[in-house]
Amino acid sequence: HWRMRAELAALAESPEEARAALAEVGGGLAGAAGELRTLAEDLQPLVARDVPLAEALRRLADRFEQRHGVTVMVESRLATELPAPVRETLYRIAQEAVNNACRHSGAKEITVSLGEKTAGSWLEVRDAGQGFDPGAVPSGHLGLRFLRDHAEWIGGRLSVQSAPGCGTSIRVELPLPTAAR
Repeated sequence: HWRMRAELAALAESPEEARAALAEVGGGLAGAAGELRTLAEDLQPLVARDVPLAEALRRLADRFEQRHGVTVMVESRLATELPAPVRETLYRIAQEAVNNACRHSGAKEITVSLGEKTAGSWLEVRDAGQGFDPGAVPSGHLGLRFLRDHAEWIGGRLSVQSAPGCGTSIRVELPLPTAAR
């Protein structure tokens, strides 16, 4: 408190330094406001507000492109929208898988695909990055455990295909609900 008063008093004696300091503070506040908007979006994704999953994933892709400088493409071949809890969980899975690819793969391009097949629907996140050996990942690794737990929570099955130097594919397959079969 006293330190801040002393700094403000010193700035009052030098208007040029005060302007520069205020500009720096203003820039920091604008950046913080942008980060808060992103965090709010992450906490309540668009799918929770009835935006179709493919559109929510496209907006998520835009944010990752801006933050990480990678190209994130979204391809959707879903004919019908999935139930809200499934949409939100698939969104979270895609968010985590794309985040992992941005942080660890070194890939410059990531593809998020949605589709349907006779027995259900699927989500896949692929990259052509450095890959890894899925068998060498400790069982307690939080990222993969998060993906697996979330896939199982909605009745899906997670598969991870990767090898060093060969990129990675994270795929969640969901069966049709019993009533739809």
